[in-house]
Amino acid sequence: KQYAQAIDSYRVVVDRFSSSEFYSQALELLADCYQNTNQSPLALEMYDRILDGFSLANEAEIVILQKKGNLLFQKGDYRRSAAAFESLYDKYPASDFAPEAMYMRAQSHFKGQMYNVALDILEQLDQKYPKSKWKVDSYFLQGEVYYALTEYTKALQAYNKIIRFFPKHGRYFDAQMGVGWSYF
Repeated sequence: KQYAQAIDSYRVVVDRFSSSEFYSQALELLADCYQNTNQSPLALEMYDRILDGFSLANEAEIVILQKKGNLLFQKGDYRRSAAAFESLYDKYPASDFAPEAMYMRAQSHFKGQMYNVALDILEQLDQKYPKSKWKVDSYFLQGEVYYALTEYTKALQAYNKIIRFFPKHGRYFDAQMGVGWSYF
């Protein structure tokens, strides 16, 4: 966790050894260090350098796209975050990460107040991946979107799916709170 020293070391590799087989890994670790030291623009620059400059194995590209999308989401750049997750989904719709990419894309649109787009994506997620572990989170986000649209009956329906069918899930309490707020 001594990121300043790690940054110095990785900068040496990045600046001097661009032909090294470890170059892309050094860029990724450098980006991670920048992210952990609140230097998001530099982290994003490193992720883009990896995505633009290397032919990556599928798993490696998935990880970098996820990191980039998550960082943009954390920064509040929801439009670009949604685009990163859309790119991830478009490139790897059959991967294990596809449902998560769809969910995070919908979450990004929700945070960016593009509610109808978020609802469309959540509906697609439910249709394409009915057994996904993201199903409960999708129901909860649907409730949140409907609540934001002041469609309280639909919000209640979404929250109640969690309460009725997933009483042991971590979102159960959140769904109960959503029901309370919808009635309030």
